[in-house]
Amino acid sequence: MTTQIYIILYSLIFLFLFTLSLFLYISIRRFVITQREKRHRYLRQAIESDILAAITSSPKNSWPVELKQYLRYPDIFTEVLLEFWQTLSGTPREQLKNIFASFLKEKYRRAISSRRLIKRVKAAKAFVIFAEEKDAPVIIQLLNDHPLVKLATLSSLTLNPQPKILESIFTSFIQETQTPLRYYFDLFTSMGKIIEPFVKKILKRSLPEEKLALLVELIGAIPLTSLYPQLLRLSIHPSKEIRVKTARALGNLSLPLEEIIDTLMLLAEDEAWEVRAQALKSLGKLRAKKALTLLAQALFSPYWYCRLNGARALVQFGEKGLKTLRKIARQKKDPYAADMAHMILEEIVTTGE
Repeated sequence: MTTQIYIILYSLIFLFLFTLSLFLYISIRRFVITQREKRHRYLRQAIESDILAAITSSPKNSWPVELKQYLRYPDIFTEVLLEFWQTLSGTPREQLKNIFASFLKEKYRRAISSRRLIKRVKAAKAFVIFAEEKDAPVIIQLLNDHPLVKLATLSSLTLNPQPKILESIFTSFIQETQTPLRYYFDLFTSMGKIIEPFVKKILKRSLPEEKLALLVELIGAIPLTSLYPQLLRLSIHPSKEIRVKTARALGNLSLPLEEIIDTLMLLAEDEAWEVRAQALKSLGKLRAKKALTLLAQALFSPYWYCRLNGARALVQFGEKGLKTLRKIARQKKDPYAADMAHMILEEIVTTGE
C-alpha cells in the first residue's frame, strides 16, 4: 500500500514539474519572440528613417555611415527596400537601386547560385526587382532555372519593366517548354500597353500555334489597339483556332474602322461555323451598320450559335435591330430563325433591356 502511495506521489510531482517546465518554456519563448519582434520593429523604423534620409539627400558618400550598420540584418533591410519600391516611383526608385547595389546586390548575386532552392527563389525576387539593364544575362540565367525560381523571377519582372529586361521575358516566352503559357498571359496582361512593341516584334516570327493564339488573345484583352493590322493579316490564318481568336480580339479592340468591319464580315462567312459565330458577335460589339443584312441572314444559319450571336448582335443596333428581329419572328419559311428571334425578343422583355 505504501509503495502505491509513493508511486502516486512521484507521479503527481513529475506531472507538476512537467507542467511547470512547460509553462516556463511557453513563457520564456513568448518573451523571446516579443523581444525579437520589438527589436525587429525598432530596426525597421531605424532602417526606414535612414533610407528615407538617404533618398532625399544627394551625397551618396554619406550612405555607408548610416546604412552599413544594417548589413547584419539583410532580410529586414531588403523588406524595407521592397516596401519603399512599391510605394515610390521615378527618381527615388533609382536611389533605392543605388542603395541595393551598394549594400546588398553582391550578397543576392551569390545567393541566386546557391544549391538550396528556397534560397534561390527568395534571392531571385529581390535581385530582379532592383536589377539594371546590364543584369539581363543574370535574369536570363534565372529564367532557365528551376520552375519555382523562374516564376519568382517573372513575377518580380512586372515591378521592374525595363526594355532590355522585358526583352528577356519575351525571349523566355519564345523558348518556353515547361511553364504553363497561361502564366505568361497573366503576366503580360498585368504589364499593360508597355509590352506593345515587344508583341509586335515577336509576331513577325514563326511561332507555334499555341503561343500565337495566346498573343492574339492578349492583343484583345489589354487591348493593344495599334496592333490591329497584325490581326487583319491573321484573319486568313489556316488554323481555325487562330481565326476564332482573331475575330474575338478585333471585337475587343472596339475600333469601328472600315477595314476591321470588312475583315469581320469576311470572317462571318468563314467555312468554320465557330469562326462565323465569333465574327457575328464582334460585329454586334462594333455596331457596324453595313453588317445589318449579314446579321439578319445569320438567323437562318443551320448552326445554333450563329443564329444566337446574329440575333444578339442585332439587339446592339437598338430599334432598327429590333425591327429586323420582329420581322424574322413573323416569317414562316424558317421556323428555327423565327424561334431564335422570338427567344431574344422575349429575353429583352424579361430583362427589361
